[in-house]
Amino acid sequence: MRTHTDPPLSNWTIARRDTDTRAELFDLLQRNADRGFGSAVTQTADAPVISTGHQAALWHPGILAKDIAAIVGAERHGAQAVHIVVDHDDNDPLALDLPARQGDRLNVHTVDWPFKGNVLPNASTPALDADAVIDALKSTRDNLGDTLTVDLQPLIEAWRDLPSCESLAQQVACVLTRLRRPIIDPPAVLLTSQLVELPAFGQWVQRMCDDARACVEAYNEATRANPDAGVPPLRVEPNRVELPLWSITAGQSRRRVWCDLTAKQLTDDQNNPFPPVACGLAQTDSPIAPDTPRIVPRALTLSAFMRDQLSDLFIHGRGGAVYDRATDAWWSNWRGDEPLAPSATVSADVKLPFDVPVADAAELRRATWWAHHLPHNIDRHVPQDQLDAWTVARKRELIEHMDDDRDRKRRAAAFEEIHVINQTFATIHRDKIVEAKQRLADARHGVANRDIAMRRDWSFALYPLESMQELVSCIANSLTDDAPVHETNAALTARGVD
Repeated sequence: MRTHTDPPLSNWTIARRDTDTRAELFDLLQRNADRGFGSAVTQTADAPVISTGHQAALWHPGILAKDIAAIVGAERHGAQAVHIVVDHDDNDPLALDLPARQGDRLNVHTVDWPFKGNVLPNASTPALDADAVIDALKSTRDNLGDTLTVDLQPLIEAWRDLPSCESLAQQVACVLTRLRRPIIDPPAVLLTSQLVELPAFGQWVQRMCDDARACVEAYNEATRANPDAGVPPLRVEPNRVELPLWSITAGQSRRRVWCDLTAKQLTDDQNNPFPPVACGLAQTDSPIAPDTPRIVPRALTLSAFMRDQLSDLFIHGRGGAVYDRATDAWWSNWRGDEPLAPSATVSADVKLPFDVPVADAAELRRATWWAHHLPHNIDRHVPQDQLDAWTVARKRELIEHMDDDRDRKRRAAAFEEIHVINQTFATIHRDKIVEAKQRLADARHGVANRDIAMRRDWSFALYPLESMQELVSCIANSLTDDAPVHETNAALTARGVD
């Protein structure tokens, strides 16, 4: 197990930022907790906020590590931990690989769900029949039988008796909350599709609309300067510019958002205007209808908004830390001296325990050479007192005089006699030959197993509870450790480090 925190948790300093968003935010977080998404709010509205987030997915322990760090950091600093679910993404939230084992060979089984893969934003995808999800998991478990190396029961139980949900994203948020509870009390949960319910987000979008050209030029300059972020530039036309936002509506694909530079009017990429409530520019006392378009932030915009308005520290994974360099550059280009809240990077590499041979290409080459070499050279690798001295001497004599002349018959007879001697030694010391063959077989299996055994991206729901609790301890211990990288003793031993 390997965790990474930069800066270390022991060096985090968090100061409450002067924003007017916390009361509305905390009310929304508490409503989500009441519906089964995340934990209840534990702090008052004047407390600092430590945020992190990810797409709705059955994500791996590296993502869980961000939540753990947020919780641990919040406990240390009297802050509220928040996890924002990026539910406007169109990833497949139920993608699930399972490890299976047949003998000494590992393989990967991908769960075949009875419904098509997700192609819409998760917030726009209707909630699934939870019983159908459970039946698919049970059927997968039955079909794999004893070859399945993980326990699916926690995942099955997490889907039972779900509360009423409007979308697949809400269902997954609830399932993730349940899966985290045995490990650590999860943070409060906010969904990106809910940001329009916060007045601050509408004000933020209005500011982008009022200063659209400068906003977009600064954005494109930042993305060009940070190509590793993988963020494409926004489109600029004579009378309108594309803003770093998406529009989502239930049952539809997400759409680009444009700003008419003359009318300061927001439209989608089909030139349909948005009603003001869609971007929070007008507030009503009634909930926003599910079929009403909602404006949501793209990646850099989400990070900037969270760090400007809703967070006093934002925790990224290693990938997020790369693209957030573009966020900082964009904000600096556009807003000048207005500071964003600091960010930190937290990640973890946790592998499932597989008792199977694992090898790399170098070991396969060594094992192949050894299996070929040993049958012809046992007399060089077995203690001399376990060999017949006369036969050893005879073999060496034949080899030494092999090139004395060009007599083909004599040479052929010498080769044959050496072959017989080697066969005799191999028969007597058959155990050595068996060991060499087994080493080769293990290396062949090991190379095939290695890519699977070294994976760190299995769903955290598949890991033994003890392993996830060890991850909590590992991150919590970093509070008193100045080094940003920590490895468990078991991991060091496995790598041959004393």
